[in-house]
Amino acid sequence: MKNTKSKPRILFIGLVSSSFSSEDISILNQYYEVDSFIMKKRGQSGLYIFLIRWFQQFFWLMKHIQRANVIYGWFVDFHMLLPVLAGKIFKIPVIVCMGGFDGMNIPELNHGLFTSRWRARVARFIFKNVSLLLPVTDKIIHSENNYTLWPDKRAFGLKNEMPDLKTPIQVLPTGYVSGVWSNSFKKRKKIVCTTALIDVWRKVWIKGIDLFIETARIMPDVEFKLIGVSEKMEEELIARFKPTSNVTFQQPVEREELNNLYHVASVYAQLSRVEGLPNVVCEAMLCGCIPVGSSVFGIPDAINGTGYLVEQPEPVAIKKAILSALEATEDERFKAREYIEHNFSFKKREDNLHRIIESNL
Repeated sequence: MKNTKSKPRILFIGLVSSSFSSEDISILNQYYEVDSFIMKKRGQSGLYIFLIRWFQQFFWLMKHIQRANVIYGWFVDFHMLLPVLAGKIFKIPVIVCMGGFDGMNIPELNHGLFTSRWRARVARFIFKNVSLLLPVTDKIIHSENNYTLWPDKRAFGLKNEMPDLKTPIQVLPTGYVSGVWSNSFKKRKKIVCTTALIDVWRKVWIKGIDLFIETARIMPDVEFKLIGVSEKMEEELIARFKPTSNVTFQQPVEREELNNLYHVASVYAQLSRVEGLPNVVCEAMLCGCIPVGSSVFGIPDAINGTGYLVEQPEPVAIKKAILSALEATEDERFKAREYIEHNFSFKKREDNLHRIIESNL
């Protein structure tokens, strides 16, 4: 007899379209019926857009909520307010992944959900009323470092903002399909690359792009490649920092093209002052790049002994780490890839996410 039992239904709520939200939707689609609502397109902003999409989200929820078994979202922000309210009213569990920004309050860098008074109020309500939080690393719940706001050592993270929070928390790292990233470990050219969407000045300081350019100045024999810079920001970076000739800028590229760029680079540098669990570091490591990263938040989790950590935001300290990374053997490049394959595989995230959803149905 044909099995007519319907699959459980998941309502997926995203802030913007992204690779990791798309990958989670593909995981959920294997086991459940999934209805998704993405709050806004990348680059959209403003109160008018927000109000229109909130209005549309309200009617979308009214259409789908009574058939839902679980509400699952990415990031804690205003886009999760109505889903959390709906979950409370209809007694449906709400699970939210945290990426980093949603646990931070760093006004010096104008970074973090809690730097905004009204968004912080919304966030506190959401954090208290969801069923489960899934941070990509425990470091965005609590961590300390003196790199972010050098030289002062500071505590950061959600527990710093809400020390009495009782909501259950379970770490769920992002996952990567190693087969789609090239895996040649041959000797590479002296190229250090970094990838970030740099379209406003705030991101320059957050991603440590100033440190990247200044380190290139004292390493003239090494090529430094910055991928993801908008045309306008390239002009402004050149005007402000006057980078040396060994620095090249490249506008944003498709994710697939990064494969080719990482394949020829020797070192991947992530000099961020703030970071969650950096996808770009993990993907570059799968391509055999030796990582050099700042010792903040999720970066040490991604590198974990397969590359080099920098404890202070100083070009001389960064240069020392890069020189060591440039001497890497093929075996060391293989170990960097192997670490990501074993610890951050897409299959591991799939299995864990499926188990978590099942336990909340």
